[in-house]
Amino acid sequence: MNKTRVGMPQRETVTCPMDAVAAWGHRFKGTKYISMAIVFAVGVILTQAAMAAGPGPVNLRTADNFTILAGAAITSGPGTINGDVGLSPTTASFIGVTDAQVNGTIYAVDAGGPAGAVVDPALLTVAKNDLTTAYNDAAARTPADMVDPGAGNIGGSNLSPGLYKFTSTAFITGADVTLTGGPDDVWIFQVGSDLQVGVGIKVVLAGGARAKNIFWQVGTSATLGTSSVFKGSIMADQSITMNASSSIEGRTLARIAAVTFSGADCSLPPNVITASASANGSITPSGTVSLAYHGNQIFTITPDVNCHVVDVLVDGSSVGAVTTHTFTDVTTDHTITATFAIDTFTLTYTAGPDGSIVGTSPQTVNHGASGALVTATPSANHHFVKWSDDVMTAARTDANVVADIAVTATFAIDTFTLTYTAGPDGSIGGTSPQTVNHAESGTLVTATPSANYHFVKWSDDVMTAARTDANVMADIAVTATFAIDTFTLTYTAGPDGSIVGTSPQTVNHAASGSLVTATPSTNHHFVKWSDDVMTAARTDANVVADIAVTATFAIDTFTLTYTAGPDGSIVGTSPQTVNHAESGTLVTA
Repeated sequence: MNKTRVGMPQRETVTCPMDAVAAWGHRFKGTKYISMAIVFAVGVILTQAAMAAGPGPVNLRTADNFTILAGAAITSGPGTINGDVGLSPTTASFIGVTDAQVNGTIYAVDAGGPAGAVVDPALLTVAKNDLTTAYNDAAARTPADMVDPGAGNIGGSNLSPGLYKFTSTAFITGADVTLTGGPDDVWIFQVGSDLQVGVGIKVVLAGGARAKNIFWQVGTSATLGTSSVFKGSIMADQSITMNASSSIEGRTLARIAAVTFSGADCSLPPNVITASASANGSITPSGTVSLAYHGNQIFTITPDVNCHVVDVLVDGSSVGAVTTHTFTDVTTDHTITATFAIDTFTLTYTAGPDGSIVGTSPQTVNHGASGALVTATPSANHHFVKWSDDVMTAARTDANVVADIAVTATFAIDTFTLTYTAGPDGSIGGTSPQTVNHAESGTLVTATPSANYHFVKWSDDVMTAARTDANVMADIAVTATFAIDTFTLTYTAGPDGSIVGTSPQTVNHAASGSLVTATPSTNHHFVKWSDDVMTAARTDANVVADIAVTATFAIDTFTLTYTAGPDGSIVGTSPQTVNHAESGTLVTA
């Protein structure tokens, strides 16, 4: 038992102004589907599904430490009290309360308290004020999720987290009530008058629900029937009575009047220590460990073979690589987490000249595990050759590491290949292929056409047949293209005619052009081509040079012949040659 604590123990509670506390009541309101079946012969069964996780918790502040806190008197039987006991402002009204039955501290406002009590009126005043603040907070919460559930009797009910309002007396009789929710869900019960719990009735918690998150705000007084089992903190305006063999996991907090404890047990809600361990070790005990208020708990941290403790976190803060940790005088939830590691090896990657390493070096790697990717990265215009352990890939991830690794990457300058190829009807003069270091020059090569052909260009659009590639920074593979020599045939019409056919024409060496015809205008006729070709239609064959010729034309002419019959003669010119549509000269018979 804790018998020597003087003053209020430190609590890990949240404090904030009343307006912030009231804001907790504005909780998330999701869609609610409520199905109720009321069976009065056997009790009331209420099921509320898909509700929110209840309102925000009620902040008891320093009243949180008391399992019994009263205003007028405290009367106790022989049962066990786990938590602090306080009475204020009344003095010397402790009846039957003994220091031996209290696992906590008894606080009194003066020396009239029982033996072993601590006199601290200031502390009690703060606690009673905090109780009033919490009581008013719980009473003011709105809106209620349900008003007068079960017509005021929730015996036989199964209630989800939420805010429940009773306009008058609330009963739990006929059957147990079950509160189903998670470990962080909250229930607040606003009771307009009295709270009456029947003989042998239990408040049952399911789904991980915890008594520390259940609050009963009672407008007048609360009575727990014989052998009843109750969960949650009762904040009564007047009195609280616990009958024989009853028990509570929570608090009995009476603002004005007395608390009468004739039951078997009155204990603050247990706290939970959540213990976990990483791989390669264990923590004992592990999981969720329930611990009585002001209780102590030792944890043992044990690494596996060839492993060690890395760190132990208590409530998120490191306490070092310890192998045991003890929680003492626990008044709130805690966490303890142990992390372990197996033996490690060092991987060291070094770059030789003209390169660097991308990735982490050195690396610390667990036995049998893999390192992280590293890449040997050459400097500009260089390339990776190999690692000193003959690994040929620049990127490496060493797996199943069972020893230290220390390796160096080697690099070399980049080289490029220059390849020159001749297309049909030509050849290459010079060396091909050539191997050239980065930024250096190749040697001269020349594209040479065959007879009656000419160089056109290289496939990379270089237009000179001779080339020396300089400042080489990539492979070059080019082909020289050649074409047969060509000639131009140009046919022109002189006055009074035209050309039918293509002009000019481009004709390969020794090939033939296409047909062209010199066509005279109306009333004219073809005379000849300027190269003395006398046929109007021509197809030039076996062309070995350019041809440029002009067709000449002349107007059509007619012959006028005048002849004299017997016994006469013609005076004038006969015959006469006359152009089309012109006149002859005078003749006289």
